[in-house]
Amino acid sequence: MTTGGFGLFFEPAGTHNKKAGLDSLCEVVQGNYLEMPFPENSFDGAYSIEATCHAPKLEEVYAEIFRVLKPGSLYVSYEWVTTDKYEKRKHRRFKEQTLTYDSLQKT
Repeated sequence: MTTGGFGLFFEPAGTHNKKAGLDSLCEVVQGNYLEMPFPENSFDGAYSIEATCHAPKLEEVYAEIFRVLKPGSLYVSYEWVTTDKYEKRKHRRFKEQTLTYDSLQKT
């Protein structure tokens, strides 16, 4: 199993895998989620948690994710988004705090 180390936790991930006895089962690879170092159709599934929201263009990062997924595979994501129910006056403070604490670009 290969996991992408695309964030601040790259080095500790390998250390934790070794301590847990998983280093023979997992390979941690550091890269760029806009240009992943894997061939097309490489993975049975993928997930991201508060990661793709940092991409300059969501279309580009999702295209790259789906490029490396095998046909019919699942991709699951947990991200911060606003919907058509967003009311600037009512939700502005919460959105600004979220942007600050999660280092997101203001939109």
